[in-house]
Parts: sequence; structure tokens; C-alpha cells
Amino acid sequence: MVTSVATAAAAPVVTPAIPAVVAGQPFQMRPGGRVRLPGGELLQFVAVLDDSRCPPGVTCIWAGQATVQFRANDSADLSIVLSPAVGEGQVGTTRLRVLGLEPRSGAVQSKDAVVSLVADVPDSGSR
Repeated sequence: MVTSVATAAAAPVVTPAIPAVVAGQPFQMRPGGRVRLPGGELLQFVAVLDDSRCPPGVTCIWAGQATVQFRANDSADLSIVLSPAVGEGQVGTTRLRVLGLEPRSGAVQSKDAVVSLVADVPDSGSR
């Protein structure tokens, strides 16, 4: 006598693809967003830690600054200060330049933030 037993196949675990960034091309991130940098590092936009930038339409005696927090390779935190506009940081072999932070309202709420960046990897052939 032959008996067949039907077993339920385990549902595959689907993880969202992490987009790869092209060196030298601007890209945007929202809080919680993750990208793969040109040097292979994983970058996550964590939060806007503070934002004292002057809101649009207001005359301020100081332009202010904003601090944006990232997590690199799921462990190391990296904070980049935009003062007054462009900020820079390094993740492994990749240099990050923060081009902007929106909305430009001063005191940006992290959940509404969109950070614009460019990632570059130094040319190893120039040494």
C-alpha cells in the first residue's frame, strides 16, 4: 500500500530589494529608507536629529543648520551636519554629500523629511 502525504510548502520570505545607488548620481531618501552605496556599503536614513534652518520667507540673522542621522552597514551611526547647505560624510570607501533636506520649514519632522544626496567612490586608479 502506497500512502502519499501532502506537506504544505513553507511560504517564501520576500524581502524588499535594496536599491543600488549609482556613483555621482543624485538620489533621495526618506526616514527608514535603505540603499546600497557604490562601494557596497548599506546606508539607512534614520532621522533628522535637529533643524534650526531659517524657514522660507523669513529673514533670519543666522542661516541655521540641520543634522541628519544615518546608519551604515546596520551598525555604525553617522551624523552629517548641513551648515548652511551641503554636508559631507564618509561610509567605508564611499563619500556622501548631502545636497538638501526638505521640506525647508525649519524644525523638519523626521517622518516628513526627504534628504537628497550624492555618493562618490574615489578612483583607485589615480594612486
